[in-house]
Amino acid sequence: MRKILIVVGIVLAVVIVVVAAVPFFIDANKYKPLAEEQAQKALGRKVSLGQIELSIWRGGLVLHDISISDDPAFSKQPFLEARSLSVGVALWPYITSREVQVRSITLEEPQIRMVSNSAGRWNFSTIGKGSASTPPKSAPSASAPGAISIANLSISNGKLSVVTGGREHIYDDVNVKVSDFAMDSRFPLTVGLNTPGGGSVKIDGKVGPLNEAAVASSPADLNIMVKDFDVSQTGFLPPGSPLAGKMDYEGSLQSDGKKLTGEGKATFNKLKIAAGGAPASVPVSLDYATEYQTEAQTGKVTKGLVHIGGSTAILSGTFMMKGENLILDDQFVGNGMKIDDLAGLLPAVGVVMPSGSKVTGGTFSTTLTIKGPAGGATITGPVHIVDSKIANFNLQSRAKDMASIAGLKLGNDIDLKNVSTSVVVAPDGIKTDNISAVSTGLGTVTGAGTVSNSGNLNYKMKAKLEAGGAGGALIKVASAGSGEVPFSITGTTANPVFIPDMAGMMKGMASGTGTKVQDLGKSLGGLFKKKN
Repeated sequence: MRKILIVVGIVLAVVIVVVAAVPFFIDANKYKPLAEEQAQKALGRKVSLGQIELSIWRGGLVLHDISISDDPAFSKQPFLEARSLSVGVALWPYITSREVQVRSITLEEPQIRMVSNSAGRWNFSTIGKGSASTPPKSAPSASAPGAISIANLSISNGKLSVVTGGREHIYDDVNVKVSDFAMDSRFPLTVGLNTPGGGSVKIDGKVGPLNEAAVASSPADLNIMVKDFDVSQTGFLPPGSPLAGKMDYEGSLQSDGKKLTGEGKATFNKLKIAAGGAPASVPVSLDYATEYQTEAQTGKVTKGLVHIGGSTAILSGTFMMKGENLILDDQFVGNGMKIDDLAGLLPAVGVVMPSGSKVTGGTFSTTLTIKGPAGGATITGPVHIVDSKIANFNLQSRAKDMASIAGLKLGNDIDLKNVSTSVVVAPDGIKTDNISAVSTGLGTVTGAGTVSNSGNLNYKMKAKLEAGGAGGALIKVASAGSGEVPFSITGTTANPVFIPDMAGMMKGMASGTGTKVQDLGKSLGGLFKKKN
């Protein structure tokens, strides 16, 4: 949003420069080269103007086919093109005192291309750099910026193209209306546009006085409303960012030119956080307030409440702009959050449950650290789950060999009395260490592993199973060693595969009983044949 406002400010500046550079005489085209020269020196870009029409009696000026070139380091295509610029001017003040009093300006169908390079820099960042500090002697004298006033200014049916990583994202139907514009005073502003993916943005408020050196640092008091904004299609996220979803937002933004404060509420539907994840089935909303120091380009979250269903977590920390990237250093704290509220968020972080299965009941607590660029940050911290269960998950059929070893008769639900682990969610997948899960009727499971971006599992686990049935005798034998049954989990989160580590188990048994590994192998093999 900040970058869009910067471009709107640049367009306004371009309009003012072009108008101020054209002297209002009968043969306006005679002065077209001079107007192009002055605009080019002010912007540091090549400026081309088509036919200029002027009517003294109506006080009207029309500039056709406006084009401003891009920085050649970014693109050979124009940075800005516009079909026409219509200006209504008060001629007498200009003739007598060179004071520019513009009654109205309408910029028709401008097309702006914002291009980001591999280093994260944008093409508009070089506008005005290297421009002449003083106009040449042949230039007509123009008024000081404060003397320029515009009663009504509008940008009609514009298009903004955002190009990052070779992909183009289109913001169309861009319309801007400004009244009582002056560089040295506050003026009303309204902006409306359609976003990529079918969303919309509306901005209204007051801006000014304008900071000529940095338009984005000008004082402002704005209200912003966003509907159905497709986060993945903004064009401003780092390449390869997994962040996706639709956002609704309503909030405000205030700036005194040095400090930027904002507050509001953002609601995300079908949110996706991790690469390889799937859209969340529950909405996630954020009530927030922030402060941002424009010169230092650093900010902090002064209020952050994350609502997931009926549960709430607290978000706090700092952020900063590094080049064109927003860098986060935040903390997410949730205590006693309901699993039923959070279950719909699991797909967003890359955990897709087997068909028909779900995690339900109990509570979830965590303290997560979020560090790195927005859309590609690394999330780390402990997770604790109490009194939950995995419903409609038949472990008996998915882990037949393990059930046979332990003599367990497992139902369709897995009760989770207590689960704890350390989690790392990174752009390349999820890592869980120090897993400890206590399950009623099953036993205690420990271990560690990873979930790839594509949902593939790679876990090495050990289970201290509860003995039962005829096979319980084997658990007693195993207890003579480590007392644990080693196994691995492969497959995917949607279709996990449990494989007992027979070699590891036999070594454990042999070390506790003095039995030869070969003899144990024969016994276990015979058992599985009988089971089959």
